[in-house]
Amino acid sequence: MDFKQETSLRPNTFSYELLQNIRYYQDLNCFALAINKTNNILVAGQQNNIKVLQFKNGLKLLNIIQKHQKQVVTLNTFQSRSHFISGSNDSSIIIWSFNMIANPKYLTKLRGHQDWITCLVIHPKNENLIISGSYDKKIKFWQQSSYFQSQSSNTSFKQSWICSQTITEHKKQIEGLSINKEGNKLITCGADYLILILEELENQWQIKQSIKVKEFGYRISFINNKLFAFQPRNNYLCLFTLNLNTGLFQKYKDIQVQGGEKNCNGLFPLIYLQEKQILISKNGLNVNIIKFTFNNSSDFYCNLEQVIDFKFLKSWDGLIYGTASLNGEYLITWDQISKEIQIRQLKIFK
Repeated sequence: MDFKQETSLRPNTFSYELLQNIRYYQDLNCFALAINKTNNILVAGQQNNIKVLQFKNGLKLLNIIQKHQKQVVTLNTFQSRSHFISGSNDSSIIIWSFNMIANPKYLTKLRGHQDWITCLVIHPKNENLIISGSYDKKIKFWQQSSYFQSQSSNTSFKQSWICSQTITEHKKQIEGLSINKEGNKLITCGADYLILILEELENQWQIKQSIKVKEFGYRISFINNKLFAFQPRNNYLCLFTLNLNTGLFQKYKDIQVQGGEKNCNGLFPLIYLQEKQILISKNGLNVNIIKFTFNNSSDFYCNLEQVIDFKFLKSWDGLIYGTASLNGEYLITWDQISKEIQIRQLKIFK
């Protein structure tokens, strides 16, 4: 596999530009954001609550959901269903329906973790599997029964989700999760300086590989089946590639990014936008936007196209959280200084 990192001499081809007329002030901390597939409904954490906002020529509050006992720290949306998921510091995971926003009632609550939910992913194919990571050092797999998938009642839905498997390999809290687009490989990173690669075999997830890294990091993401990225607390992003001879991943290259000299924290996941081949990496007080280009099955290069700098007065004020729309059109953030939900739109330079 051949790799080239482009220099700054190459003109940037796109940029995420702030929509000045769409800003939503929120004084209380917003640790999680998610937007639905059609880009018209945004959900945002507000301490223990979830704000539901309509995104149409601005952000309009539709409702506030009050159910969690502690801070909401993860939000994810389903793509084939009108549902979304919230994870909280109260250790619970709740599945909601967008169709019930006017009178919000949760569809089901998943209990099993003993500490904060730190990260969560949904199976990309049939969305009948939810994988969660926690401060309790465990990774849990929540499976929906195939029988109950055809049932429409709320009672059936509540009964349909069970914890089918628990991975206890990590010795400290789980910080990041990523599942490949085929839904048969999972990578995790933890505060124990460990990256795990898991593969699904006969409906059970097995640890294929364990990689000890030199530096702690909060974020990890697949780029494709043979390539993943890990963001350590430093001014570079680590790329790992699959060795076809051994079937194992190995450290390949580092990509220069910004923000490593500042304090950082988790909850803003490393996001790879498949359609646009863009990687979004929050690091310290910066959000790095990296473009990947694949010439063929083995050659690729990447370029740091943009760095969004959140200019905080103090190095420890790096509370920046965000998400991106599935199609890569919008980058959505909340930060501690502006106390605004801000939306940046992708602009392509001709």
